[in-house]
Amino acid sequence: MQIAPSESALMPGRSHSGQISQRRNYLILVGLVLVLAITIRTALYFYFPILLTDDSGDYLAATHEIVYHQNFKSAALRDWRMPGYPVFLALTYPLTHMQSNRIVIVQNIVGVICVVLGMVIGWQAGSRFLSIALGLFLAINPVYLLFEHMLLSEGIFLLILMVFLTIWMGCWHGRLVFVSGALLGLVSAAGILIRTNSVVFFGACILSIYLVKLG
Repeated sequence: MQIAPSESALMPGRSHSGQISQRRNYLILVGLVLVLAITIRTALYFYFPILLTDDSGDYLAATHEIVYHQNFKSAALRDWRMPGYPVFLALTYPLTHMQSNRIVIVQNIVGVICVVLGMVIGWQAGSRFLSIALGLFLAINPVYLLFEHMLLSEGIFLLILMVFLTIWMGCWHGRLVFVSGALLGLVSAAGILIRTNSVVFFGACILSIYLVKLG
């Protein structure tokens, strides 16, 4: 019994051109998601000032202690706050000088980076649809947009989480080498210094990758 060749076998050029078209459409969607993310954040920057909460004053005081006295044990941290977010504010101090509008700009940039990383994670999972969906979710989610306009740690923690997941996905689909393992440890440590309750999540992810790759 003779099997007829498939249409793609008879016309390989059509299959190749289809792949190029899909790749081009995907890149166009990536660009549109980024433009949307930047446009929304630009509009909010001009019409939505930074919001302060009861925690904001403590974060500002702790940042002041780090910048001017290199004191990472400020009383402003009290007994339950971690120094991760004040350290972030201190590191960006040369750019912001603790001016509220500049802090918002920095946190908006962090938000756009999270959008990019979300699309990278979807691409690592092997799904262009998931990549665009994650990017769009992070670009327009009102909760994340609100966090970028608040003097709170949620925005920078989201960045740490996205960086961690990007590295973790790379390890899951590739090889676990010393550099990637060390990066997982360093990024998770940074996340724990922002939110201590993340230790369970980071620990479970690191344990799972080591069990799969080295077990």
